[in-house]
Amino acid sequence: MGCQFSSVDDDRDMAIVGRSSHNSFSAPLKKDRYRSISGHTTREKKYQPEKNNDNEPPELDKNGHLIPNEVEKRIVRMLSSKINQIGNVTIRHAASSQRGFYPEDVHKPNQDSYSIDNKFSGACDNSFFAVYDGHGDDGHTCARFAKKKLPMLMTKYMRQLRISEAQNLARNKGENFVWKPDDWPDLNKQQCEEISKRAHLKCNEEIHDSDGVLDAFSGTTSCSALFHSGRIMISNVGDSRAILGKKVEGSAIPQAPSTPLPLRAIPLSRDQTPIRRDELERVKECGARVMTFDQLTGDTPIDEDWVEENDQGE
Repeated sequence: MGCQFSSVDDDRDMAIVGRSSHNSFSAPLKKDRYRSISGHTTREKKYQPEKNNDNEPPELDKNGHLIPNEVEKRIVRMLSSKINQIGNVTIRHAASSQRGFYPEDVHKPNQDSYSIDNKFSGACDNSFFAVYDGHGDDGHTCARFAKKKLPMLMTKYMRQLRISEAQNLARNKGENFVWKPDDWPDLNKQQCEEISKRAHLKCNEEIHDSDGVLDAFSGTTSCSALFHSGRIMISNVGDSRAILGKKVEGSAIPQAPSTPLPLRAIPLSRDQTPIRRDELERVKECGARVMTFDQLTGDTPIDEDWVEENDQGE
């Protein structure tokens, strides 16, 4: 798992995009007058796998493609964007997810999920966004499990540490501890990193131990953005991606008056896959064997020709 930090720039329009194969969220950032209009309350719940009730075969055109109405039925989206305030930065966010079409498995469920949690961990200026891309026969269950559990674990560990910091501060001042999350001390970079690592490792452990998830040959990615203390913390497991879109001032591209300025894409995450030579060596040092499926079944010789020597995930 890799964690990165980027400071929020209050003076320019930016947009963060998180993406898996068919799943995405976007969060434009703008300094203006908007206030928070949505909240989130975290409560522990027993995990129940979601069921796919789509039993009717999809309608196809003469070329075997989904007709437009069938494509629309496979899309889950927010009806409108939402807005919330983080310090003097405004986030307007939205999300959309589309179930793919596999001719050999027309009822294959959507294996992507996402999280959008405002007022994260009870604080008005915290937000958490994430995408999860499941893989394997039970990948959809893994992704939905992570969607439910990872934000809960992040909230739990953040609150524990911030409460401890607030209690120590009140004790040193000779005051009583007050349950007011917005006034608790913010966490620093190192504390945020440790919380994220702990939450991801615990979520992985709970997926493995859950009776409702068959994770032997299935799993999920997780790519998230935590807004806290004037920073954006990107945590990544797998090959979903977080991208920062920054408006290009003084662009040489001619623009009509009503046309938005072009965006420059800035990667905020690095793919964590064994195609990267450094990641391959890391997992081998942990005792793992890395092979393609054809190598596992004996159809191709054992080699590492598929590794991209120069790919460092930039």
